[in-house]
Amino acid sequence: MAEVAIRAQKEAEISLRQQYEQAILLRDITQRINQSWDLFKIFELAARSIRELIHADRVGIFQFYANSQYQDGKFISESVVTGFDSNLGIEVHDHCFGKEYAGYYQQGRIQAVDDIENAGFTECHRIILAQLQVRANLIVPLLSGGDNLWGLLCIHQCSAPRHWQNFEIEFIKQIAIQLTIAIQQADLFQQRQQAEAKLRQSNQELSRATEALEKLVNTDGLTQIANRRYFDRSLHQEWKRLYRERQFLSLLLFDVDYFKRYNDSYGHQLGDQCLMKLAQAVKEVVYRPEDVVARYGGEEFVVILPNTDTEGAIAVAERIHAAIKDLAIPHQASEVSSIVTISLGISSLVPISESSPADLIAQADQALYRAKEQGRNQSVIF
Repeated sequence: MAEVAIRAQKEAEISLRQQYEQAILLRDITQRINQSWDLFKIFELAARSIRELIHADRVGIFQFYANSQYQDGKFISESVVTGFDSNLGIEVHDHCFGKEYAGYYQQGRIQAVDDIENAGFTECHRIILAQLQVRANLIVPLLSGGDNLWGLLCIHQCSAPRHWQNFEIEFIKQIAIQLTIAIQQADLFQQRQQAEAKLRQSNQELSRATEALEKLVNTDGLTQIANRRYFDRSLHQEWKRLYRERQFLSLLLFDVDYFKRYNDSYGHQLGDQCLMKLAQAVKEVVYRPEDVVARYGGEEFVVILPNTDTEGAIAVAERIHAAIKDLAIPHQASEVSSIVTISLGISSLVPISESSPADLIAQADQALYRAKEQGRNQSVIF
């Protein structure tokens, strides 16, 4: 069960990172369009960023010559990996394109070809793609008002055939929309409104993705409470704040009594369930917004209690013991009780320049050690 939760967390984190990176690029291109009419700088940013983000071999912006009937043009911007030829500035003549494919792209359609050799292209078009070292391509039209085909956004895979994922196609489509806006100077006002609307949507998506990612990286995958990373950061923040305010900071450090025996007797799956139940029970009785309940490691947990003196820390420790007792999780292998119990160490101090957060942790750890020495199932104050 723990492995499934960890795997699901990693998959969600990867997906969120992709959304985050895509939203950032879409935002950057949109901002560049709003700030500059320099198409070549916009094209350069788009080509380089797309290639790096989706790991393509070559990304190019192809422009048709005016009055060429979509048979002639050249690549005016490009980003290509080392080992493959640059097509920048190369003039291309393809009499098949205007007859066979231009109408398709004028309708705003996208072409995603996994393998050029099996795509059913006309011979003249296939030969040109072979000369350009293209094995697979993703082509999105760039229109400049109505159905006027200004050019193409070309994504090339040169090393081998490639299957284009739906999210890649949709992402490139969104980038192409932004590039089309940059091209459509005559219809600037209307297109800018669209760009602003898409930017707001992207920012909202970015905000949601950032919040979700922040939660993922700060949450323990098994227990769904704060993890060690979040604990370390929170403790240092509270230490600095309470040092300035000269107020108490308390720390509770506890672990499950005879937890190894519990795992040996009941199995690791029930052991994981036990930790999850304990974590959620403790979280319910440590309810102030500024308090932090975190998994410190293994079966060890920690609670940060800002603006709390020793008396207050003892009260919270008692609530924790009571909440865990109410769970009544059987533990026949324990030497102190027939149900799961904890040993807990308490440390409280007012931060001063001569001490550090590590001192507070060390004190709580020493108190926890004494709680175990004195028979477990109890709290000890440093």
